Amino acid sequence: MPVPTATASPTATLEPTQAPAATNTPEPTPTAVPTQVLPTATPAPVDLTPQPSLTPLPLPAGLTSAFISRAKFIVDPTPAATPFPAQTGPFPPPTPRPAAVANLQPYFGAGQPVRVRNPQGGPFVEKSDLVLDWFIENDGPGDLVGSYFIDIYLDEILAERWTGSDLSPNHFLSVEGYTELLELFNLAPGTHTVRLTADPTNQINETSEGNNTRTAEFTWQGQAAPTPAPGTRLPNLSVIAGTGERAPMVAAPFAGAASSGGLSIHGDTHISISVLNDSPITIDQKFSVHILFDDVVVHRVNSTGLLGGATLILNWDELQSTTPITAGLHTLKLIVDPTGIITESDETDNSFELELTWGGDAPLATPEPLPAPGAPARPPQALANLTGHVLYGWDAAISVSRAADGLAAGRDGRVWAGEEASISYAVRNSSQISSASSGAFRVDIFVDDELLGSQLFTAGSDAGAIWTESMVVPADRVTPGQHLVKVVIDAAQVIPEDDETDNTVARWVNWLPGAPPEEVPEDFTLSNEQ
Repeated sequence: MPVPTATASPTATLEPTQAPAATNTPEPTPTAVPTQVLPTATPAPVDLTPQPSLTPLPLPAGLTSAFISRAKFIVDPTPAATPFPAQTGPFPPPTPRPAAVANLQPYFGAGQPVRVRNPQGGPFVEKSDLVLDWFIENDGPGDLVGSYFIDIYLDEILAERWTGSDLSPNHFLSVEGYTELLELFNLAPGTHTVRLTADPTNQINETSEGNNTRTAEFTWQGQAAPTPAPGTRLPNLSVIAGTGERAPMVAAPFAGAASSGGLSIHGDTHISISVLNDSPITIDQKFSVHILFDDVVVHRVNSTGLLGGATLILNWDELQSTTPITAGLHTLKLIVDPTGIITESDETDNSFELELTWGGDAPLATPEPLPAPGAPARPPQALANLTGHVLYGWDAAISVSRAADGLAAGRDGRVWAGEEASISYAVRNSSQISSASSGAFRVDIFVDDELLGSQLFTAGSDAGAIWTESMVVPADRVTPGQHLVKVVIDAAQVIPEDDETDNTVARWVNWLPGAPPEEVPEDFTLSNEQ
């Protein structure tokens, strides 16, 4: 990243004089790229017309949800790591820092040190209307040596971060005309606060640490983000670990640790995080992930999206070079989507916090790696096993959409009782054993126990094979309301199977009354049933 060229501040007089423009300005600090590059999906338009809220209905006993794929594996237990010893002190005092000769502070020589403006002179209605300027200076008697951050917070949430470098006395740094402040925000109409903070992580020892901040206010007159219609299936960024799963954030003296602890101020702190999209709905827009140390953002990542059911993995080991760490108790916090740009089904599971001790002893050596557990293995199978299956890119093993929309098989859409609907389904032999050497099995499609259609599939050498099929439900065949769509596989039990209890797959689908309005969204989710 290019180092910004500092500009000399004008000599102070009784009347302020205009400072010369900086010959170069700092660039935004690059954000880390997730270790897993994930593809994005085609966005599905959201219907903004409010619809009556539907109470999700449980599936009748004995039915398999169309939103899951059944698979059986034998998994070896993970070898247990030796716990880190507890650190209780006493702890050594902080190491004295060199005498301070520099002083970062907001610079008033070019007007307000932080300001937002509309280049066209109008109100702030669109994100492109808002332009940001900021200015800081070294007001100390000596040179500032080293790197540091310059942060802009919007409503106390980190919006952008730049990296500054060496700065001579009476010189200033600035950024003017920055246009991406609102990239990850959807503001509500009203008054909002912008805060400029120089050296938020205290990387520079200054003659005064109390004058690094300046705030400004502006009024947003744009529209609030639309609220999704009731019943819309949404993604869910989650940092809540399930039973037996690794914690969403681990901080240890070496990489690959299974638990947190054993930290020292004299060694590296390896932080690993995992963020799950706990939903089949793909996120196809940018969101951020923040790591905080004692309530100050020390690291952030921008992710371009996350597939439904996928996990974002991040490893970071630069805490010691980002902020001074004293021996004792500190707090690490992980926040996913702190700006709230992603509308989620659950906004309460986006943060995770650890309280950890950094000791003053020598750092722990990296231990020998634990033996890797064996790969998951299928249990012994002597027969085939026919089940419903959620193909990659499908919304469920059974999908229902308006026939006139022409959606691909596996994609859900809204359906009306007065128009034809298309039902698609997928069946898999989830066994390593083929179904038969010859013959065929039948798949029946029911709506509320009324048989709507059947299809024969050829059996044979088909271990792991997948079959897909679609059928059309005539207009006015189904009444408005919620109905149980059910796929029954091999009801006649032509194929001997390893498990005969998972042959019926079902989901609830809501048929709207009448016919659709003139403009119909191409994609819409039908059910909350998971």
